[in-house]
Amino acid sequence: MAELRDMPKNELSRYLKKIQKAHDEFPDRKSAEVFPEVKKLLDASGITLDEFAAYLKKEGKIGTEAKKVKAKSKRKSKAPKKSAPPKYRSPEDPNVTWTGKGRRPEWFKDHVANGGAPEALKVA
Repeated sequence: MAELRDMPKNELSRYLKKIQKAHDEFPDRKSAEVFPEVKKLLDASGITLDEFAAYLKKEGKIGTEAKKVKAKSKRKSKAPKKSAPPKYRSPEDPNVTWTGKGRRPEWFKDHVANGGAPEALKVA
């Protein structure tokens, strides 16, 4: 990678464009290698391209049905998590609680720092 660091910006841009072009053309290049082989197999089997395309549509591999199949395979979103019940209650304000998860609230830290036991703050 040291060689790339030493290159001027315009030369790096030129290489980047070449890499992007090769990346973008990859599916076409791969198809160009595979399609002649598929065509030979179809010809040897006596199947026309139209028959093969009809079969793929029927199987849901191409066309609008294929899109529906892909949409169904997506993960469903999970239901929102339920909040945990409170385990500790503030001594100053009984409406302020803490579940015992996450960061300790200041009122809890102050209580423990002043010698108070955490058990004294537990919700009954």
